[in-house]
Amino acid sequence: MWIRALKEGVEGEVEEFGIYALCRSEDKVPPKISLSVIDRQLEIDGTYCSENPTISALIMDENGIQRADIYLDGNPIQDENYIFSRMEKRPWEATLTWEPDLREGKHRVKVIAYDTSLNSSEATIDLNVGGELRIKAIANHPNPFSHETWIAYLLTRDGDRAEIKIYTTSGRLIRRLRYLPAKAGYNEVKWDGRDEEGNPASNGVYFYRVMVLSGGRRISKTGKMIVWRGR
Repeated sequence: MWIRALKEGVEGEVEEFGIYALCRSEDKVPPKISLSVIDRQLEIDGTYCSENPTISALIMDENGIQRADIYLDGNPIQDENYIFSRMEKRPWEATLTWEPDLREGKHRVKVIAYDTSLNSSEATIDLNVGGELRIKAIANHPNPFSHETWIAYLLTRDGDRAEIKIYTTSGRLIRRLRYLPAKAGYNEVKWDGRDEEGNPASNGVYFYRVMVLSGGRRISKTGKMIVWRGR
């Protein structure tokens, strides 16, 4: 049986007889996509990640979500390799989660989402994966601090180990943190604000040097932090 709507120019064929309704959607608004990389990475000079991050997309639409597709460097990823899940609530939401195995270098991930009216939108994110061993960024938080702080460092690939030396502004070494993690991606270590003798560091500015060792190579990066315990 053929169904035809002359004014709209719609026609189609169905296999069973029955009562059918033809509806026209006025929805012209595409879905919204929030695309992110879950790898505890810092976003410096583009988004750095390890070889096995989690790519996550949150998709929202007022009238329902039909599907979503994901691409790596312009090539479609087969749907059996990622998870697409709809949530039954308004506004309608869906999630797409993909855990790729990426090669070293630069990549672009793109997600295209379609709502039930086949309006589409897309979001992209650029990734930097691996490369030679470098300390991409360092930071400590909180800063200033009174009792303890976390020193974070981002590595482009695995090292053998790391250590942190903490100095006064005059260059005197007051604390050395040894045998620290040196994995690709995000690392952080707590400093309790005390020197080697266990005494609290005085108010003031201190420098910390993050050093990473790999084979016979040593690289380092220096940051600044403030201890403020009040008067």
